[in-house]
Amino acid sequence: MCLCIPGILLGCLIQNPISFAYTSGNRQPLSTLLVQPVLLKQIWKGLYVKSADSTWAFGWRDDAPRLVPLSLGLGYVIVREGAPSISVSVSGEWTAYRENAPIAPQTTVRFALSVAFPQLRPW
Repeated sequence: MCLCIPGILLGCLIQNPISFAYTSGNRQPLSTLLVQPVLLKQIWKGLYVKSADSTWAFGWRDDAPRLVPLSLGLGYVIVREGAPSISVSVSGEWTAYRENAPIAPQTTVRFALSVAFPQLRPW
């Protein structure tokens, strides 16, 4: 799902992976709802601010982990004539809510480099 407004990208990725191949009869099935909200705002030319790196996780069982991290980052897109575009970004993530997840990180810092190759599309 994605909503596009000039200068703004707003969307959400929703998944619910489930377990189906059990190796032992005494193991419980697993199912977790994963929600990744995406918000990007173009600030100036290739500079943008984003909140798109965190994934909220909600286990369906009573004792399953539940995590709600929040992220905020800054990035820049470099458009080069006749060459692939490059996007560089840095973002921080803070876990605002954590239940039944004792080893989940409280804070995270991410550095990213993305290169676009539009000419490699198979269609």
